[in-house]
This record gives sequence, structure tokens and C-alpha cells, in this order.
Amino acid sequence: MDTRCIEIVCGSAHHRLSYEDLFSSEVQDLLAECYTLGTDVNCLCDPDRPVPMHLRRVRIRPPTYTVVTNPLGIHHPDCPRYHIVRTHPSASHEAPNCKATVPPQARTEQPLRRIFVPILNQLNDAQREAATHKNGPCMVVAAAGSGKTAMLIARIQYLINQGVRPGDILACTFTRKAAQEMTDRLLAAVGERGKAVTIGTIHSVAYRMVTPELGEDWRVLSDPTWMIERVLEEPSGKNPHGVGPAMKLGEAISAIAKAKADALGPHQLSDPLAKVYAAYETLKAERKSLDFEDMILHAIRLFRSDEAFAKRWRQRWRYVMVDEFQDTNTAQWLFLLELVKAHNNLFVVGDDWQSIYGFRGAQPSLMNEFLRRFPGAKKVFLERNYRSHDLIVDLGSRIINLNAGHQIPKRVIAHRDMSPDAITQIVTVHSDTEEARFVASELTRLRNELGVPWNDFAVLYRTNIQSRLFEEALADADIPYHVVGDKHFYESPDVKIILDYLRTTQDTSDPTVWGHLLNRPKRYIPIDVVHEVQHGGWEAVVAHPKCRAFVTTIDTLRCIEEPAKAIQWLVDKHSGLVRQQDEDEPIKWVDSLIASASRYKTVSSFLRFVDWIIEKSKEPKDEAVQLMTIHKAKGLEWTTVFVAALQRVFYRTKNRSRARNCARKHACVTSRSRVHARIYISCRPNGMATKNGSCRGSSRYYKVHERGERICGHGSSLEVQSWALSH
Repeated sequence: MDTRCIEIVCGSAHHRLSYEDLFSSEVQDLLAECYTLGTDVNCLCDPDRPVPMHLRRVRIRPPTYTVVTNPLGIHHPDCPRYHIVRTHPSASHEAPNCKATVPPQARTEQPLRRIFVPILNQLNDAQREAATHKNGPCMVVAAAGSGKTAMLIARIQYLINQGVRPGDILACTFTRKAAQEMTDRLLAAVGERGKAVTIGTIHSVAYRMVTPELGEDWRVLSDPTWMIERVLEEPSGKNPHGVGPAMKLGEAISAIAKAKADALGPHQLSDPLAKVYAAYETLKAERKSLDFEDMILHAIRLFRSDEAFAKRWRQRWRYVMVDEFQDTNTAQWLFLLELVKAHNNLFVVGDDWQSIYGFRGAQPSLMNEFLRRFPGAKKVFLERNYRSHDLIVDLGSRIINLNAGHQIPKRVIAHRDMSPDAITQIVTVHSDTEEARFVASELTRLRNELGVPWNDFAVLYRTNIQSRLFEEALADADIPYHVVGDKHFYESPDVKIILDYLRTTQDTSDPTVWGHLLNRPKRYIPIDVVHEVQHGGWEAVVAHPKCRAFVTTIDTLRCIEEPAKAIQWLVDKHSGLVRQQDEDEPIKWVDSLIASASRYKTVSSFLRFVDWIIEKSKEPKDEAVQLMTIHKAKGLEWTTVFVAALQRVFYRTKNRSRARNCARKHACVTSRSRVHARIYISCRPNGMATKNGSCRGSSRYYKVHERGERICGHGSSLEVQSWALSH
């Protein structure tokens, strides 16, 4: 077997690597670039049966990547990634050290997961009308749960059956995961012909166009943070691009990304952003680097300035489809217009009610702009919701009506009947802790009474900072849980730095704990000194003159017995240690960590609790309650959903634009649209702890039964519920 069996296709370049190569710094740079772009990876340990793999980031600082086998992938027995695959429950009775008795040939013939893809005549009338549209622009307004993916697959199949070459079709998705799911369903529907259809994110399509035009010495930044940090430093002989601390790092990163999403250059902005943005662009050009958003902007420039480039790529795809169009930003819209200029065969699918990425520059108003740009475009509404019953559908409609006049009007109809145990419930809680305990208690009750598996439950919240209380409450109740798409609170990079400072006060014997803290915050200790003292141990740290400030911090911290006070002192003394957060955020991760620590009298007891929570989170689970942000819930669905802290979804500040307030309501609608049968929404009765936001309500606990027409409990009227939702 060829040891260089990993195949990576990155743009027009093909790379062959061995598993040992993954540890080199040069290959890690390549993997970082490919990870950003969602590159295809295969293991060719058996050339006749390539094993699909994907890239995974296993460490944030420094960024470290590896390759992971996709589900159901089986490697050749001689491959380093070969492992025993259990094919039947009886396999669990085998001795743990036994070799697999099933021959490799038998294992490779295991049937793949069956994927149901409806054929054209199984679609409803509206789906069929959209799927059979062939030429010209078309916009499909697809409500949540309306079967838009099935319709998209049916349309690709229809085009192929109408004689369109599969290679002439491009389908753009919002995420790499969505692209993979669409690919799987397309292959199940049309077989090998589907491999010629291009499916990917808009960024990956732009990367495919741009990279051949760049020189070999150009590269794509996976994380531009360090460059922006350099720009925000004072100018000097070694750093001529520095402009000084004109902005906070977090603000600069998000503002530059937002400007690029809006297709704005530095000359179109005002200081201090214009100054920081211009310096950042100059530094990137000097280092021959592009960032993630540059892919789109560079492609637009090439379309407008290079006639050969424009002709080649406008002829490449004759039929362009875009999913989740409501989350498209201005730069992506301009890119799409350039791409389809020769034929205008642009087919977009979206729901402005579900636009939740305004903070990334998404413009749901582009759905109306599409109709202005293409006045003769076909317009199809998918209004039948196959996921939720009518009570949940009605609740979402009433929320979105608060934005009356700012969205495309439509009437969503529930297809499913309401089950006897269906619930839409708004629970008023008086504290975050009470909220988490209620969720844990109700989860236990539903599990015991209905026998529902844990996988059918989800807890959704606005930011991942809010996961801490739910992790702790579920661990206390011995409920298995899984934090989806994010690190557990106590393992997130920011929190881990603070915890490692506390751990160092208790035990200095492990250099892996305190080594990365030497320059956190910046103490300008040379890297060779860091390596030297890590090798020499804590005695070397104490003895080295360049480490005195760090040792003084640890000694002072060790004298503070209460963990909450120790954390507060640390972040007050070293402001650069704490990542800046948007002032618009209603809760800070440092405040959440201090609140947790305040329940313990000693640092050691707090750290024991943290270690217990981390251990509980890593226990193997056959099934688990899903914890995630509302944004991560896109495309997923459950029988029962808890939406936490409604007042934070509608959190208001004086700096919030009307568009952002609308986006928060869209987020609430999105969380509601993930539900089959039961939804619980929690809210504070008399305002939030933060000074700029509030949520009012007069009922302690009430339940809506029939289309919102009758309220049981202590709520006085339907208006009470609607008022609580609108604030």
C-alpha cells in the first residue's frame, strides 16, 4: 500500500500526503487553507474504494488540523486508520481485545444509510411547479419545514432528465455540511450522474475561480486575527503598518468582515475603521495573502476587469441554484449577478422569516431586490409546513407579524395533525439558575412519562456562553447532554486560560498547564525562553528574569482564597487577558465564570467542580439532549425544544438598528421552526439583570392549547402572551 495515501484536492491543485506528513508545519498551513474552503479529502488506501474523509480543527491556538473518516467509511486493513467496525449489536459481546472475525470484504459490502428522496410526482403542487422551472430567473419563498431540499434535488434531477449536462449545474449552499447532505441526497436520486454537478458554498466556488489567477506564492489566511493585532500595535521600524490602538481587536475584526460582506472598501468608510482597514489591506498585500472574504471580492473584480475570466466562468455553469438565499450578503449577491450575466438562469430559495445572520452581513432584503432586478422572474411559495403542528406554526406567524411591512407576506399552513401531548408553553422564571433547573426537571418528567429518547430534546439559547448553567443543571440531574458545534463552557479557549491560571496556583508541576500562559497577556517573553523554562520546570521559571512578572502574578493570585475574587482580580489587573465582546451582548463570559465560581469558598473546591463537569460532558453516550445556539439549529429538528431566555433574543440597546431587532425575531422564529410537537419558551417577568434590556409579563406559568385561542393557567388574555413575545 502506498504510504502517501491521503488525497487532497484544493482548487486546481492535487496533493498526496502520508499520515506522518500531517504533523509538519508546512502541511498544517495547507490543511488550514483547505479547512477554510471545505476541500475534498480521500484516503486511497484501497484505490478501488476511496474512503471519504474531512478536515477537523482539533486545537484553536495554535490552529491544528487532522483528517477524520466520514461515517461508514472503512479503510484497508493495512491503513493506519483501519479500525474494527461493529456491524451488529451482538458485536458488543466480543472480548475487547479480540480481532474482528468478519472479513474485510464482507464489511465493505455493508449497506449504506438509506436516504428517502421523493420523485417529481410525489411533490405537492407548489414544489412541483418550482422543481420543473427550467429557464430564466426564479425565486422560491420556502417556509420552514416545507421540503425545499427535496424540491431542489427534484429540480436537479428534472434538469438532467431534460437533457441538461450535470456539469452545467451549480448548487450553492450556506454551509459545507449542507453541501455534503445535498450531495448525498443527489447521488441517492440520480446515481453517478450526480457527481458531475457542482455543489458547494459560494466562498468555495469563488476560491475555485480565483486561485488559478493568483501566483503560487499567494496564500489564503485561515485566521486573520494576528494580522489585525499587528495593525493595532503602535507604528515602529519593525511594524510600519501599525496605526495604534484605534479600535478594540474584536470590534476591528467584525467591522472589517462586515464591510467586506457589504462590498465596501476602506475609502468608502470613515475613521477609525477606514484607517485600520486600509493598513490591514496593505499588510496583506505585502505578505501576498488573502482572507476568507477576499475570495468573493477578488472574483467580482476579475469579472469586471478580465474579459477572458468573465467569459470562461459565465459559460461554465448554465444553471445556478442558491439555497438559504435570505442569508446572502451584498458581496455574494454581486458575485452571483456577475456569474449569471450571460443567461440569467438564477434560481434562489429562501425565507426572509429565517434570516438570522445579520451580524455577518446577511441581507434578507435581497429577496425583494431579486424581484426588482428581475421583474419578470417566476415566484413560487412553499407554504405547507410538514414539520410542526398548527399551534407552533401559528406562534411563529404571530412573532414575525411584529415585523409587519418588513418581510414578504405569506401564509404558512401546518400539514401535521396536533398530537394529544402537544404543548406550546411560555414559562416565566426569576433567575437563570431557576430557568436551568426547570428545564432539567421538565426533561426528566417528559422522559419518564412519555418514554421519549434524549436525542429528541434540544435546548436552544442565543450565545454559547449560556450553555454553562444548562450543562451544570443537566449534570446534577444525571441527564446526558451534548454541546453541539461549540466547546463546552469550561473548555472554551477564553475560560480555559483563566482556569489554567487558577490551576497553576494549586500545582506548578505541569508545564503544559502554565507554559501557554507565559505570554497571556503579552509579556514579550522570547519563544526560546518559553521553550527553555518549559523544559526546565517551574524552578527555571522562577529563576529567569524575563518571567518575573508572570511569577508575581501567580504569587499574588495564590494569596486570594475565594475563586470569584481571584478571577475578578486577574481580569482587572490584566485587561489584555480577556477577549473583548460586543457591547450589545447581554451577558459576558467572564461574568458567567465569576458567577459560577462565587458558589465556592476555595479555588481548589471550584476546580474540582469544574473537572467533574468536564468529566461528565465527556462520558460516552448512546443518546443525549442537544445543547446549542439558535444559529446552530438551522437544518435540525426535534420533538421537544426549550428556547432559553427569550428576553435575550429580543434584548434591546440604544445601539441596535431596526434590522438587528428584526433579526432577533427571526432567530426566535427559527428556533420555533425546529419543533415537531412541544416547545417551551422561558422569559424573565420583571426585566433582566443588565440595565439596557427588559422583558415583561404578567403570568407565572401558562399553556396555549388550541391555535392560541385559549390560555390555561394564570395568564389573563391572549394579548398578555403576544405582548411578552413582542418584548
